[in-house]
Amino acid sequence: MKHISVLVVGISVLGLSLTVIAAPVQWSNGHWYEPIAVGDPGISWTAARDAAAAMGGYLATVHSDAENDFIFALVADDSYWHPTRGGPWIGGYQLPGAIEPDEGWTWVTGESWTYDNWADGQPDEWMNRNQDYLHYHTRTGGPVWDDAQDDNGLYGYVVEYIPEPTILSLLAVGAVAMLRRRTPRQRSTIQSPARKG
Repeated sequence: MKHISVLVVGISVLGLSLTVIAAPVQWSNGHWYEPIAVGDPGISWTAARDAAAAMGGYLATVHSDAENDFIFALVADDSYWHPTRGGPWIGGYQLPGAIEPDEGWTWVTGESWTYDNWADGQPDEWMNRNQDYLHYHTRTGGPVWDDAQDDNGLYGYVVEYIPEPTILSLLAVGAVAMLRRRTPRQRSTIQSPARKG
C-alpha cells in the first residue's frame, strides 16, 4: 500500500510539473495564450482548430502588431517549427469560394479581419494547393504569416482562451443575489414592530 501511495504522489507531482511548463500565458488584453507542440508527423489546421476547441479555447486571433509579437515570442522554441514547412497554426482561414489568394480571410471566432501581417508575396495560393489556412511563415523572418493547405502537417498551434469568471466572483454574485431576493415573509420579519400606543 505504501508503494502505491508513493507512486500516486509521484505521478501527481509529475503531472503538476508538466501542467506548469505548458501553462497558458496572459497578455494585456486579458486573454490567455498557450502554444502547443505536436512534433512529427505534425497536425492539420482543422485538427488543431478542433483540439483548441476541445481545450476550451480557439486558435489564436491576432489584431495588432503588439499581439502578433507577443504570440510569436511564445513559439520561439524549435519544437513549434517544422524544418521546411514553417511555424505553428493560428486562427485565420479563407472562406470557401473567396477570390484567391487574398480575399475572404476571417478568424475562427468570426471577429473582423482588420489586421494582417503577411510575409512578402503572401498569401500566394502556391501551385493552386488550396492554401486557405494561416500560420507563421518562418522563424528567422519575424512574426509574418503565410497561407498553407490544411494538411501541411505543422508542428504546433497556438490556443487562445477568454478568461472565465473565477469561482469566488461567482460566489460573491450569488450571495448578493440571495441577499436581495427575500420572500415577503422574510421582509415582514425584518421590519420593525409597530408601536403600541
